[in-house]
This record gives sequence, C-alpha cells and structure tokens, in this order.
Amino acid sequence: MGEMLERIYGILFQPVGTLRDICQTRPLKQAVLVIVVAAVFTTWTGYFAALPNSIFVIAAMAVTLAVWFVGSAITHLVAELMAGKGQAAGLLAANGYVQVLRIFSVPVVVLSSLAPAPLKVGILLLGSTGLFVWEVVLTVIAIRENYGFSNKKACLTLVVPYLAVFLVSCAFAAVIAKVFLQSMAQRGLGGIMP
Repeated sequence: MGEMLERIYGILFQPVGTLRDICQTRPLKQAVLVIVVAAVFTTWTGYFAALPNSIFVIAAMAVTLAVWFVGSAITHLVAELMAGKGQAAGLLAANGYVQVLRIFSVPVVVLSSLAPAPLKVGILLLGSTGLFVWEVVLTVIAIRENYGFSNKKACLTLVVPYLAVFLVSCAFAAVIAKVFLQSMAQRGLGGIMP
C-alpha cells in the first residue's frame, strides 16, 4: 500500500521518473485499484450531488474500466505499428495511475457549486480543461517512457486513433449525405444532386 501511495505522489510531483518505473514494473493490480477508487470517489460524489440511482455508480465504474482497457489496447497497437518496443502491461499500468487525476474533478465541481452564478461555468470550464490537459501530458509521458519514443512520436501515437475515428466518421457522414441528397433528387424533392 505504501508503494502505491508513493507512486500516486510521484504521478503528481515527479511524473517522468514515476511513469518510467510504473512502465517497467507493471503494477496492474495497483493500477486497477487506483482506477476503482478514483471512479467510485468521483461517481459517488456526483451521485450525492445529483443522481437518484445507485446503479449509476456501478455502471460508471464498468465504463471507466472498459475505456481504460480498450484505450490502452488501441494505443499499444498504434505504438507497435510505429515500431515501439514497450509492453502493453506497462502502458496499461501507467494509464491506470494517470486516472488518479480524476479525483481533482471533485474540488472543481464543489468550488463551482459554491461560486457566484456568473463564475460557475468559467470555473468548471477552466478546471475541466486544466485536468484534461494534465491527463493528456501524463499520457504522452507514459507512452514515451513505455515505448522509448520521442515526445513527437508519443503525441502522434496518442492522436492517431482519434484522428482515424474522426476521418472515418467524416467519410461515413459524407456518404450518407450523398445518398440522402441523391434520393431526394430522384424523388423530385430537391434537385440538388445531378
């Protein structure tokens, strides 16, 4: 337990060395525990703030674990395609520890709820953006340390899956739009497409 707390401290104050150690030692059980505690804490807090159904806490934890696993698997696949030499378990463990940042969303929400009305949205936006950027930076460090990449290659490894999904979605939307417009033109409802 002491080792896990040291790693959490390291994630916050000495991320490079800590993430390098996590990638090498691959403490998966501890990473899962960090994710579960962070998910329960943040979801439980949200539950008492706004949600009437306790099944939400369980569902949120399951979704968090699934996203952690699938996201790490996709990132590992991209890293391997880019000739990375790290192990999936190292990235999985590091990404698990990075989730500790989610705990900081609770003070942001509390501060926002206590702030005057004109400041509420600004505090939420600023706090959420700051936490998102911090998480992305730590994820890039984890990828870099696990696969021996440069910062540029680690950023590319993180961005490529999202870019691929975006491009496929745009292509799919374009095809659907064209089919729809052609269908409208054939029925004499638009005449936009030849």
